Amino acid sequence: PNFITVDSILHTYHALFDKSLRTVETAHLVGICTAITHFCAGKSVKDLQDAPQGGVREAAAKNLAFFLVARAFLTGQAPSIGADVPGKQDIIALANGEIEKAKAHAGRSQSALMGSTVHYDQFVPRGHYTRSDALKQYFMGMMWYGNLGFCLDATLETEPVAERHCLQALLITRMLAANDRAAV
Repeated sequence: PNFITVDSILHTYHALFDKSLRTVETAHLVGICTAITHFCAGKSVKDLQDAPQGGVREAAAKNLAFFLVARAFLTGQAPSIGADVPGKQDIIALANGEIEKAKAHAGRSQSALMGSTVHYDQFVPRGHYTRSDALKQYFMGMMWYGNLGFCLDATLETEPVAERHCLQALLITRMLAANDRAAV
């Protein structure tokens, strides 16, 4: 007689879930994530152009580099800024440095962009994300968003970074909370 174990049901469920996730990501989430990233990069350019000298301008520049990295991962294209932006070359160089570390899987090291340690070795597409270029790019973009957080809790050592991260988070919140349907 045949003996059917729970393992076969779990495997079937896993295969079904993996296929469903892959389908939703390919059909919907890749496009949505890319559109929001383009939107945020564009708003970051405007924030930088409008920002006064000082901490807000630095936060806006770091946000722009942050979204340029994500956009490069999601689209497979090199970071670029079409507008006349203060410090354009430095921002692109900062973004390129992060991209190179992630693509080289450079282990744990300090991020010049975030001012904190990043696990660049996690940027290796795996699982169903290896099945297509679109899924590989989506994986890299989502890994970027998922692994780089903003330090909002200041200690004596992290106070300057936490202050900038707070400004960055506020700028991002403002751009997403503006009820602008172009973001989606």
